[in-house]
Amino acid sequence: MKRKFSLQFKLISLYLITTILILIFMNLFLSSALKSYLIEQIRGNMVKEITLLKGVLERRFPGGISTNEVDAAAKEFGKFLEARVTIIDSEGKVRGDSELTTKQIMATENHLNRPEVQQALATGFGESIRYSTTLSASMLYLAKPLNTGGKISGVVRLALPLHEVDSTISKAYQFISFATLAALVSAIILTILISVRISKPIREMAKTARKMASGDLSIKTKEQTSDELKELADSLNFLVSELKEKISQITLEKSQLQAILRGMLEGVMVTDEKGKVVLINKSLEDIFSIDGSAIGKTPLELVRRGELQEAINKVLKENRPLTIRFSLFLPEVKELEVNLVSFDFEDGRRGVVAVFHDITKLSKLEKVRRDFVANVSHELRTPLTAIKGYTETLLEGEMQDPSQLHEFLTVIAKHAERLSLIVQDLLSLSQIESTDFKPSFQPVSLKRLAERIVGIISDMARKKSITLTLNIPEDIPKILADELLLEQAMLNLIDNAVKYTRGGGTVTLSAQSKGNEVEVSVSDTGIGIASEHLPRIFERFYRVDKGRSREMGGTGLGLSIVKNIIEKHGGKVWAESELNEGSTFFFTLHKA
Repeated sequence: MKRKFSLQFKLISLYLITTILILIFMNLFLSSALKSYLIEQIRGNMVKEITLLKGVLERRFPGGISTNEVDAAAKEFGKFLEARVTIIDSEGKVRGDSELTTKQIMATENHLNRPEVQQALATGFGESIRYSTTLSASMLYLAKPLNTGGKISGVVRLALPLHEVDSTISKAYQFISFATLAALVSAIILTILISVRISKPIREMAKTARKMASGDLSIKTKEQTSDELKELADSLNFLVSELKEKISQITLEKSQLQAILRGMLEGVMVTDEKGKVVLINKSLEDIFSIDGSAIGKTPLELVRRGELQEAINKVLKENRPLTIRFSLFLPEVKELEVNLVSFDFEDGRRGVVAVFHDITKLSKLEKVRRDFVANVSHELRTPLTAIKGYTETLLEGEMQDPSQLHEFLTVIAKHAERLSLIVQDLLSLSQIESTDFKPSFQPVSLKRLAERIVGIISDMARKKSITLTLNIPEDIPKILADELLLEQAMLNLIDNAVKYTRGGGTVTLSAQSKGNEVEVSVSDTGIGIASEHLPRIFERFYRVDKGRSREMGGTGLGLSIVKNIIEKHGGKVWAESELNEGSTFFFTLHKA
């Protein structure tokens, strides 16, 4: 006999089956949607962070990322962003990682075949979600190429673990499962009442959700029931509080990145599509002594440089990068190079970022280079002109007079010797300054070396009735030095002291131990050096008295050679002097 079921049973069964299917579908859908939503939120934040991080790294390492400072930078930004930061060079080698030690980085396998790295190098942006064997966690990876020196020098990668997303999904799943069970029990007991009881809270939660969608996160769902709807309301309220916390965290991270921007040594200015300033950092305010708010003003109002305003307008119009240079005379003389590039705001408006580099020191070095070339030409021209002139005179017939011949040959020999000394000193200086040149360091007895040098100079000193004094203790520690190079430096200093000391004067070579170094000094009672010349006496071909220096056979390179030799030893060299009171030259060397 066929069994009959009551309508109530059928309705309850149908409702239960429908409810179960719907709740199962909602469970799967909500879990997937929530996971996708959370991942998308995290991804959106990471995209902003990696974009800013890319820009900061490209400015910090304009010459490329093959440097020891890259790993420190990765750890610094990893700590700021609370994420894993990995910096990979163009060959796939990891140069820095915020989560790994230096030893671990060296043992890390090549990352060139990582999917996000390949995608970033191919398209300019890469991402992937996969399991990290290094950190034993499911990770979201984003990657962007680094462009330095006009080419791709590597990839910066940002990674966050997804365990928080999984944890949130797990909690939501528990809440939904509990609500499902409560709904089933309630459906059996009070099918009709449930629809009445849930309608009002559902409307309340819908209202809350709409306000959340409009950006109002201060609202909370009122708890008017004590069943599964309360749990759902609590979950919704929990979601609101979580979103508020995430937004606060993003805001904080944005503030931290802005703090980094304002802490940069380079000046930074950002303008909108109308060429008006929307952001400047502290460095730029200091460079141009800007007081008060700069926001909303034009660069011309702030900087008073027409070429800067014209460059910004040109970049806005042509959408092409531009570099300009100009000099600043107040509050101090500076040479500035400005790199300008356009960008698009989120709303599609175009703006310009201008980065100001202080190239004053670089310009000074360029001037020193030009002066060196000019000085070399001048120093070589004098003896060459003399040799050429006297030789031509001899060839024209003066060789018949023996006395005239001897005089001319003497002058030619003198200038040839001077030319030889200049070339010899230039070769020595070039060799010492070469990056490939490495001194042969070994323990050296300073006292024994000084006694040998004094013996070499003693004849010259005796001819001028100059007293050479050696003031070096017997127990002075040995120094770590290249003995031949150090002998050359000390000979130059003592030779100069004897040359520029009047007859009957004194030259003293002293040394004393100071901490981990030995300080050596060469003092004389000679003509001295005026204070305005002291900062430049170690420059190549710089002479205080050019005529007197050439008469004494100087090439103008001796002190420059001394400076380079001492610096190759890791020491420092300086001078103290008063005009007509004598001079003292000091240098330091490391103990053996």
